[in-house]
Formats: sequence, C-alpha cells, structure tokens
Amino acid sequence: MKNLTKNYLLLLLTFFTLGNVNAQNSRTSTNDTVKLKSSVPFDTNAAKLALDEGNSTIKGRISLTLPRGDGAKIFYGSNLKIYLMPVTPYLLDFLELRKQEDPRRLKFAYLSPQAWKYRLEAISNGAGEFAFYHMKPGKYYLEVYFPWQYSGYDSQYVGSEGNTDYYEKQYFSSNYEQMLSKIIEIKKDGSTEKVKLHKLVVGRH
Repeated sequence: MKNLTKNYLLLLLTFFTLGNVNAQNSRTSTNDTVKLKSSVPFDTNAAKLALDEGNSTIKGRISLTLPRGDGAKIFYGSNLKIYLMPVTPYLLDFLELRKQEDPRRLKFAYLSPQAWKYRLEAISNGAGEFAFYHMKPGKYYLEVYFPWQYSGYDSQYVGSEGNTDYYEKQYFSSNYEQMLSKIIEIKKDGSTEKVKLHKLVVGRH
C-alpha cells in the first residue's frame, strides 16, 4: 500500500499531553485527563481497502487570511504535514467527540492507535501546495496544523507638553497554531479533486 505509515502514535499532534509523575508523588497524584472514546467499532478492512491505490489525485493549498483591519495579509502554509484518513463511521464519531473537547478541563477526544495507523501523509511546498496521488474514489478527511505569527505595534501615550501629545511604539508578537480540516470526496476514478484548506483568522485574540 503506497505511503501507508506504520507509525503507532496514539494521538495526532496536540490532541492531549500527559504530565510526567515522579516516584515521590506517584502514590498520591491522580491523572484527571478525560478521554472521550468512540463506541463505534473501527473497521480495519474497510480502512485498508480505502487506501489501496487508484488513479485519482487530490491537490490542495493551505492558507490563512487576516481581515482588512489586521492588514489583509495572506499566509501560505509551507513545509507542513497534511494527514489524510479514509472517512469511516468510527472517524465521523471521533470528529463529533472532538467538538466536546475542553482543554481547561483536560477533556480530549481519543483516536485509537488502530485508526491512526491507516493514514497517508504529504508535505506542502513553499506555496502551501500539496498532493495525494494514486487515490481511489471515496471520501477522505484532511487535516493540518498551521503555526503562524502575528506581529506589529501599538501607539502608547507617554505624556504631553503644552498642546502636544507624545506617543511611542509598543511592539508585540503573538504565536498561534490553527487546525484546518475538510472532508473531500472523489466520485470518479481518474479524476483530480482540488481542495482549499483555508481560514480567516484574527490577528490579535
């Protein structure tokens, strides 16, 4: 099977983080992480079959856009890893569970190692473009994490002299990570399907 990874990581990127517990407090500490697990069985054979080679291609582009008030900039996601998974009842249920996540309460959706195993990966180029080749007709879920930075300055009032007000520049820089995802369907073998992984984001939260 072309490009099918054998990585058995439990979770995709930032689904959840487990803290290290040292020997001294291991008897009294508790792990309060809530794992939201799908009750839908994962069909290994169906997932494996969906990732068999076909004659179709998926081509896409990753981008973020800032509104006019933040400079109307467009960022293209270069050198990012895009994940592709076949759409199964299990995956759809997992995506619904993800809507219930609450990091502040350590509540996260859990993707099983078996489901995580059946995926393809691609890396975007400098223009944010990526492609998956030799695909079969069917529905696929695409996901990518896009780290980006917004920087600028504010004019800070520092005082007045007579009728003149004085200001100085206060520079700032904020780092973010935006998840982009989409379900795409290949209806005809041999076709090329195009997809945009894009979102309008706010420069300062």
